[in-house]
Parts: sequence; structure tokens; C-alpha cells
Amino acid sequence: MNISYTKYLNSFRISKARQLLKNTAMPVTDIAFNVGYTNLRTFNRNFKELNGNSPAQYRKSSKITKYDKAIQENYISG
Repeated sequence: MNISYTKYLNSFRISKARQLLKNTAMPVTDIAFNVGYTNLRTFNRNFKELNGNSPAQYRKSSKITKYDKAIQENYISG
């Protein structure tokens, strides 16, 4: 795979964290602990390194408004 175990593990954990940030209202601290980080500072540093922004910024930028969701649902249902 040409990637170290640590980098793979961090990538996997951050991927799960992105899902939780998008789909839940869990606090960032809880998400960090749920995906396996024991240190919030390390979580924030790794998240920013892989995504270019903080977990809070990621959550804010990935929120879908009710209006956007309604448009998507109407488009899908015809």
C-alpha cells in the first residue's frame, strides 16, 4: 500500500470523523474520542493536515440547509 500503518490509521479515523461531523450533532470532542483519539489537540492537528480545515470549519461548510435538502428531495422524487 506504500503507506505506514500510522498514516493509514489516522486517515481511517479522520474519514469516520468526517462522517460523524456531517451526519450528527455530536460535539467535536466526543467525535475525536469515538474515532480513537485520546488527545483533542492531536485529532485537530491530524484533521487539519488531511482536510485543510478544522473539524468545526468542516462541519460548518458541509451542512445542508433544509432548503437545499428539500430541493434535492423534490428533484429526486420528480
